[in-house]
Amino acid sequence: MKFCGLFIVLCGSQAFLLTKSNLFVKFTLFSDRDWQNVILIKPETNVTLSCEHKPVLKYKLNWKVKLEGAKHWSLVLSINEKNISFGEASSKSTQMADQNFQRSGNFSLQFLAQTNNAGLYSCVVDQGNESVKEKVTLLAFVELTVTPSNPVPYESILRLRALVVPPYALYHAAWYSPTQEQLSSEKVQSSGVLLTKLPCFLQSDQGNYTFQARLHGNSPQKLFLFPITVTANSKMIWSDISVMLCCSYTTVIIPCGSVLGDYIQLFWKEPRAKEMKPIYKFDRWRQSSMAKTDHQLQLVEPTSQASGNFYFLLTPKPTDGGVYQCEVFLDDTVFIQAVKLTVIHVFAKSSNSELVLSCIYSEHSQVQSVMWTHQNDSQQVHWDAKVPGQIRTRIPLPVNDETSGMYICTVKLLHGQSASAVYNVTASPKESHNVSAVPLLPPLFALLLLVPVAAVVAGVLLWRREKSVSHIGVEQSLSYYSGEVENIYENPDDLRHHLKPRGEDNVYKELDR
Repeated sequence: MKFCGLFIVLCGSQAFLLTKSNLFVKFTLFSDRDWQNVILIKPETNVTLSCEHKPVLKYKLNWKVKLEGAKHWSLVLSINEKNISFGEASSKSTQMADQNFQRSGNFSLQFLAQTNNAGLYSCVVDQGNESVKEKVTLLAFVELTVTPSNPVPYESILRLRALVVPPYALYHAAWYSPTQEQLSSEKVQSSGVLLTKLPCFLQSDQGNYTFQARLHGNSPQKLFLFPITVTANSKMIWSDISVMLCCSYTTVIIPCGSVLGDYIQLFWKEPRAKEMKPIYKFDRWRQSSMAKTDHQLQLVEPTSQASGNFYFLLTPKPTDGGVYQCEVFLDDTVFIQAVKLTVIHVFAKSSNSELVLSCIYSEHSQVQSVMWTHQNDSQQVHWDAKVPGQIRTRIPLPVNDETSGMYICTVKLLHGQSASAVYNVTASPKESHNVSAVPLLPPLFALLLLVPVAAVVAGVLLWRREKSVSHIGVEQSLSYYSGEVENIYENPDDLRHHLKPRGEDNVYKELDR
């Protein structure tokens, strides 16, 4: 059966309501004759059950109750024109709402209600042998609970629970967020319990949550609203953010909380990013882990419950600087520890005339000073910092004995910690031998000297029969740095090919070329 966009499934006296929001509510169909009024309140509330009739001379009034789960009606109180008598179902707080009820005709009942007072209440006014007034009111209760209790721990799972007694009073119910958005909820079958959960509860989620209920019956109040305030801890047990400095591709420790937790999360925020992103998760009970990163990262677990805490081993790339935040969940408590990591990295680029050494470092807002120095304190090093997070120094080529050696980039943080990265620059080989004038050499004799590629020095002794020897100088400059070499020839065969005589004067032309 479909009605107003709702699908209703009938099964005897039971019905099931399905809505588009996946809210599943089970309810029982009642006719309007079962009760004329319905009230939904919280426990420990003073309640007034209305019953009014015009004043009469001779009358008898009976208030009765059929409590939830009871089979028979019980007397609350009985009134006639002479006296008032209280029945077994009355309590110390039971009284008439209007003490002048005989003249006013207001026979309303008032008492402090508890959950065990839930049920049907009947007000019957008899005149003579005829009942001139009868009214049945359903008194229902709602209990709201917040788990964990306020303030809700940071990033824990918020559980909102509403219990309606008796459950058959409930027609439709839902939970709403502080922004009045309906939350996905589940009703525990045949119990009157409506439950919703909000995982990873944050400060931005706190506010007034509202339980809304519609009940069966012709109540003047169509919708019952019950707000409940939920607050969140700004952060849980939080350690101050520590700072750390290291060189690229060196292993460092990312610490976690000082407890052996149930669940571990590691977040990373890049230096220029606005938000953190999760890069590693570990469930100690399920022994499952999930990594969402290309970081060279390893979680180290304690060998036993008494042996220590969790921590991560990180071997950072030059781009892996930033804030690392480790969150350790233990029951409903979160322990948070964060590290702001500055990574130093040095590298070189060469051109025809100079070798440029660059030193880059992340989290430069935490850096107090940075400089290039030489292993020889008397050697003055000039550098520039035109780009934030980077300084450069330039070394003219070829590298000589004075400009060679270890170049040191030192970074000092605001709190005083410092670290250095070293780049070794080796001197270029000495210049090639000059070819001086030489006497005539024996016929059919030539000498071609090829030095290995590591040295790459070419010398050629050439002779020509019956011609005077002319003076040719050969010079080649090679740059050595960081163990690397630049060579104008890729292999010795190329050199032999280019120096092969091609006629009487071709060898000199080839050398000139």
